[in-house]
Amino acid sequence: MAPRAEEKRNRLGVFIDPTIPDELIGDPTRLRQILLNLVGNAVKFTDNGRIDIDVRAETAEDGGSRFLFRVHDTGIGISEENKRKLFQPFEQGDSSTMRRFGGTGLGLSICRALVDMLGGEIGADSRKGRGATFWFRIPMLPSRDPTAVIGRPFAGHHIGILAGDPGTAECIDTYLRHLGAHTDIIPSLRALNRMTSGDKMLGDQFDLLIVDHDRGAEGVSRFVAAREKAGDPISPRTIILMPRGDILSIDPERLAGQYLFIPKPVQRAMIWNAAAMALGLNLPGIGAPVRRIADAAALPLYVTPDTEIARAEGALVLFAEDNPVNCKVICMMLERLGIAVETVNNGNDAWTRIRRQPYGMLITDCHMPEMDGYELAEKVRTLERANERPHMPIIALTADALIGTKERCRAAGMDDYLPKPVDRATLNEMIQRWLPKAVQLRRPAMTDDHTTPRNGPFGDDAILDLRYIHDAVGGDETMVAPLLEDYIRNARRLVDDMLDAFEDRDFLRAREAAHAAKGTSRLAGAVRFANLCEQIELFLCAGDTSRAAEYSRRIEPELAVVSQAVAGHDRRSIS
Repeated sequence: MAPRAEEKRNRLGVFIDPTIPDELIGDPTRLRQILLNLVGNAVKFTDNGRIDIDVRAETAEDGGSRFLFRVHDTGIGISEENKRKLFQPFEQGDSSTMRRFGGTGLGLSICRALVDMLGGEIGADSRKGRGATFWFRIPMLPSRDPTAVIGRPFAGHHIGILAGDPGTAECIDTYLRHLGAHTDIIPSLRALNRMTSGDKMLGDQFDLLIVDHDRGAEGVSRFVAAREKAGDPISPRTIILMPRGDILSIDPERLAGQYLFIPKPVQRAMIWNAAAMALGLNLPGIGAPVRRIADAAALPLYVTPDTEIARAEGALVLFAEDNPVNCKVICMMLERLGIAVETVNNGNDAWTRIRRQPYGMLITDCHMPEMDGYELAEKVRTLERANERPHMPIIALTADALIGTKERCRAAGMDDYLPKPVDRATLNEMIQRWLPKAVQLRRPAMTDDHTTPRNGPFGDDAILDLRYIHDAVGGDETMVAPLLEDYIRNARRLVDDMLDAFEDRDFLRAREAAHAAKGTSRLAGAVRFANLCEQIELFLCAGDTSRAAEYSRRIEPELAVVSQAVAGHDRRSIS
């Protein structure tokens, strides 16, 4: 929701009590639906304001764990009369609100139903013109908590925080103090500049500095440049906070390798990881990886080397993927990264090629006909042991977000795991880690710079978000329409297969079709359609065939909406 909030000039803040475990046992799909509805409403009814998401742990009356979620906005608020109508179907305050902001009024009633299913309660506090706070409580069980075993790794470290607003400053301060840091909140950029008067070095006062571009982008940029020019030891230990939408406006040549970048709203695990990286510490078990600004910004284009040269240098990639759209998009990404690639559409063909000729790396989809990626990896490892062949890196590619998928990949002999949808920056990191020979072989393309077009701020309910395809084609708009046409043809085939399987009560085939449709739709940017396919897949995995069949009835109309969006994009391309 961050891009939508930014579009309406809203600040979005997220605070998760640092005492809450990193993982909880509950229903992620329903929780996600509730939060998307509530935060979506807050963004819809707020302009040039602030939206805060706050999550706290509570103890239930029976001694169990429950969690309080609050979504507060500074928007138009709700009158006392209209508060009584909330959470009822087709009620949206009043008719003028519906005319101005749109919507059906179903979102809050759905939230109440979902919260009831989770055994919780939901409510709202608001005054007209004074914003609104929607809250809900649900029980969940604590699970994995890496912070319980890493202790206070930031103890003894002094960290300065210059945030864009008091809420963000307090949030970061709480997170860092939880892991033992001594922190100082700096009230203004002027105050920070005063700390450098008389040739003083911030590196002598702080072990780490966090600055927020919301304090004034030009002023912060001048300050950072001045510290670097002065040789201040704080420069390589500076974290810069910035809205996600501003990432591509930064010159990667100017900031590459110097600073850590964190997108706003600040995530708990990300600020912990960034601070640890800057301080030279390691936080085992905590997710949310941090990328340097050069990696997050648009990558340069490279010339793809000749296939036989790449093979001779041990830098040729074999890519096994049965979905033609996924294959085409990811191959484009690899080629624009300067990586020579050969493709096959099933595990058997991949196995035949690997036995006959050498490859520097195998990227394989986990779910393919004839031979899946797991069996292929096991065969490759057996071949290497029997024939004393060198170890070839194998990267798993799958849309599965299910618990145990990563472990199953490792058990089959795969080296790493690449979740769909794939972006070029993540793919580039994988190549750098596992195939350095290919990195040494590639050369920058001598062409005009391509800037990746952005199609506005899309969230998790976007009908068509083309950022992944634009990333794959490196800004070449002429390639987008053919890829979308391929996607629609492929999605049509998968939907027909899924619906036929439901009619035949072949739920295994239906699940496989839903899984395939989910993966290719995410890569094409049909986010809402992909989420619907994922929901059907999850119901089928859980054995709830009646709910899966119920959701499958929405597949045809939803695909029609995506097809219409694709057709609209084609017309824009022609015009």
